[in-house]
Amino acid sequence: MRRANNLRRDQDAASGAASLGEIVRMDAALLAITHFFGSREVRGTVERSGVPPSHRNHFIALRAIRDLPQPVSIKDVQGEIGLSHPATCRAIDRCVAEGLVDRRPSEQDRRHMMLVLTGAGEAAARSVEAARQDIVATLIEGWDDDERQALLGWLERLTPELVLFRARHAGLKA
Repeated sequence: MRRANNLRRDQDAASGAASLGEIVRMDAALLAITHFFGSREVRGTVERSGVPPSHRNHFIALRAIRDLPQPVSIKDVQGEIGLSHPATCRAIDRCVAEGLVDRRPSEQDRRHMMLVLTGAGEAAARSVEAARQDIVATLIEGWDDDERQALLGWLERLTPELVLFRARHAGLKA
């Protein structure tokens, strides 16, 4: 069985598919990136921007509300950020309680509530974004233009694949 798997991997590599070794290295790199952005040091930097690290989902919800076509519903935010409905509602409830988001009745159906960022919510989203962008700028400080453009190209290529994967596996529409 092991030999058959090795043969299949060799055939995949010859056909242009990634080898197991490449996949292992990619997985390790992506895991390191995930751990880095979830680390105490990064959370502390974000916290100094005014948003506590325990509010990570707040920031994700704020960005979704800001970036999605208006008006925005809870379901829209949930589809964008990939959290469960209860987790999305909790994040939005906390944002409302902290004055970062307002709920307003929909103009089409007053039974449905639409979400709108407050001035404080917009400022919080900008502040966290700036802190995260400062971290990225520090990480690539010594890189030349070709290196930065190569990374950007690969990240822009990977991002839609991440969105599609999440949508397929969460039962959401892409």
